[in-house]
Amino acid sequence: TLAGDTSRVPPHWHKDIELNLVQAGTSISIVDGRQSILSPNDINIINSKKIHYGDILEDSGFIKLITIQWDYDFFLRYCPDFPQYQFSLDNREWIKPKLRELILKIADLHQSRIPYSEMKIHALLLEVGSLLLEHCLETNSYYQDYDLARKIEQIQESIIYIEENYSRQLSLAEIAHHVNMSPAYFSRKFKQFTGINFYECLTLHRVQKARDELLNTDQTITEIAFNNGFPNVKSFIESFKKIYHITPKQYQKAHKC
Repeated sequence: TLAGDTSRVPPHWHKDIELNLVQAGTSISIVDGRQSILSPNDINIINSKKIHYGDILEDSGFIKLITIQWDYDFFLRYCPDFPQYQFSLDNREWIKPKLRELILKIADLHQSRIPYSEMKIHALLLEVGSLLLEHCLETNSYYQDYDLARKIEQIQESIIYIEENYSRQLSLAEIAHHVNMSPAYFSRKFKQFTGINFYECLTLHRVQKARDELLNTDQTITEIAFNNGFPNVKSFIESFKKIYHITPKQYQKAHKC
């Protein structure tokens, strides 16, 4: 899939492998709690099941990405031991120009819709995948450390719980109980592996879902606030402004077709 991203993305995870090329803007990328700054032409890779979160630097305005997501089994098909490994671009600067070139070709073909473009894209994806498998594999720490893997699984489970229950009142104590952690321990581990605290994550999910409703429904601001778990309209507006720097109504007017 290819995307231009102009919104903030709350902490999430997926089984797919994700490769991003920044085209415009500067963003903060947090993967398993580790932060990096991404500028135009930078590339980053998100490994399977890694908790990640993206935010836009305040003076950047927006971020535009080309994103490629591979089904996990795409790599497992060619590398049966793939679960033991993960990809890394660290100390591999030499490979990035080639990856940029291939990603841009894929994006151009995706937009052009010329005859047989799908076949050509598939061939380029195989070339990118083979480069990653041949030159960018390293041992997966999840595979080696059961205790670490279990803690991360609990935080992953808590993120799913947030995604399924964000529209109602949800407490830290409730979600900590759901993943069999004490509230204090859960709070520490959540911050460690996502880069933000539980309530920030919950608010991001609510604002993102509310943003989608602002753009795709005719519901009132009040209805959207209550649909997405905000206790009142004032709380919704304040949370939305903190993230997008304008009110929900202003955002809707500027972006809704």
